[in-house]
Amino acid sequence: AVAVAVAVGATGAVWWLRDEPAPAESSPARELSVATVAVSADPAVARCPRATVALVATIGTNGAAGSVSVAWTLPDGSSGPGQSFAVEDGQREIVARLDITLTGSNAVAGDAVAVVRPSGLRARTRVTYRCPDGGRQ
Repeated sequence: AVAVAVAVGATGAVWWLRDEPAPAESSPARELSVATVAVSADPAVARCPRATVALVATIGTNGAAGSVSVAWTLPDGSSGPGQSFAVEDGQREIVARLDITLTGSNAVAGDAVAVVRPSGLRARTRVTYRCPDGGRQ
């Protein structure tokens, strides 16, 4: 009887340990992706002799954690400073802002462009800096 009780107990212990659920495997982390990019300028039309224009890139993501970088091309065709942003899990929108100051009497009319990585998506907006009468107002 003791041998049968030990055999039943051992079988039950093996069955219980074997059927115990394995530790939950974490789901693979989602990779951050950029879904949309929109750029605006405020003001889009400015006048000399000096103006500050706010360039704003609104970036939509899939909500995964990671990092996003923005490379700017300014309305005169030059490269602006790059920007990087940490994206938290669940964050679906990032706003990148770059203030540029236009001075002098040389008119500028061109596109401000934001290129977003990791996606490579780009967006543009027109910026005009006017100097009527050769800069005199």
